[in-house]
Amino acid sequence: MIRLSPLLQAFLSVEKNKTVHAAAETLFLTQTAVTQRIKQLEEKLGASLFIRSRKGMQLTEEGQVLLRYCHDMQNLENSYLHSLNMSESDNIIALKLVSSSTLMKTRIVKVVTTIAKLYPQLRMHLQIQDIEARHELLKTGQVDLAIVNNKQVSKEMCTKALSPERYVFIVPKAWVKRSIKDVVLHENIIDFDSSDDITFSYLAKYDLLQFARKDRHFINSPDQLAQLVGFELGYTVVTKQFFEQYCDQTKVVILKDNWFYDHEISLCWYDRGVLPSYFKALIDAIN
Repeated sequence: MIRLSPLLQAFLSVEKNKTVHAAAETLFLTQTAVTQRIKQLEEKLGASLFIRSRKGMQLTEEGQVLLRYCHDMQNLENSYLHSLNMSESDNIIALKLVSSSTLMKTRIVKVVTTIAKLYPQLRMHLQIQDIEARHELLKTGQVDLAIVNNKQVSKEMCTKALSPERYVFIVPKAWVKRSIKDVVLHENIIDFDSSDDITFSYLAKYDLLQFARKDRHFINSPDQLAQLVGFELGYTVVTKQFFEQYCDQTKVVILKDNWFYDHEISLCWYDRGVLPSYFKALIDAIN
C-alpha cells in the first residue's frame, strides 16, 4: 500500500476487515479518523462506497469498481518495486508537511531545504496553517507530517516533542519606559484571529489577564502583526526567534526581557512501519 493514498488505505482496510473498528486497529488509527477518511473519499468521488449490513461493511457497485482500481494499482506497484530498490533517486516522492507560519519561517524551511538536497527524489509540499486545526489535516491524510499544539495530539499518532515556541511581549519602542501593567490596562491587544489565545496565556501566566482589554485587533499575518505594534496600535506576543530574525527592532522592543510563555508543540505522523530514510532524516532534523 505504499503507493496508495491514506484515503485508499482506509478504504481497503474497511473492505478487508468488514468493520470500521477492525480497520482502525489494523491502521493504528481511531475509528473517527477512519470514518473521516472514508467520508472524504466518498465526497471526492461523489459516490457511496459501503452499505452497512449484518455481515459488516459491504461494497456498493461503485465501491467494487474502486476496489478493482486499487488492486490494479498494487499490481503495478509490485512490478516496479525491484526498479525502485535498484534506483531510488529515479522515483519522485511527495512528502507533505504543515506548520504555523512563524514556525515554518524560523525553524522549518532551512531544515527541509537541507534534507531535500540530500534526497533528490524528494518533493516537499509545505503548507502553512495558523489556525490550530493542523491535526485534522493529518487525521484526514492530507499531510504526512504536522506540527501541532500538544493539546491536539491524540494517542494513535506517532510524536516527537519539539523545543517549545518561546513567546515574548513586544511593544512600540516609544512605550519602553512604561510598566507592563500600565500597557495591559490602557492599550489594545493585537492577535492573529479570535482563536489565537497565546497572548492571553502569556498574560495569565503573570496574573495580568484580568486587567487586559478582551476586544482585540486582528490581522492574520505575523509580519504585519509586528508592524502594527510598531505603528503604536497595541501590543502582542511573538516568538523570541521571530523577534530576533524578522522584527524591526528600531520600532518594536521586548518589554520584560526575562518574562516568557512557552507554547508546547510536537511533530506528529502516523505509523508506517519501517520509516523510509528520507522520512526519518526529516523527523530527526526538526527540533
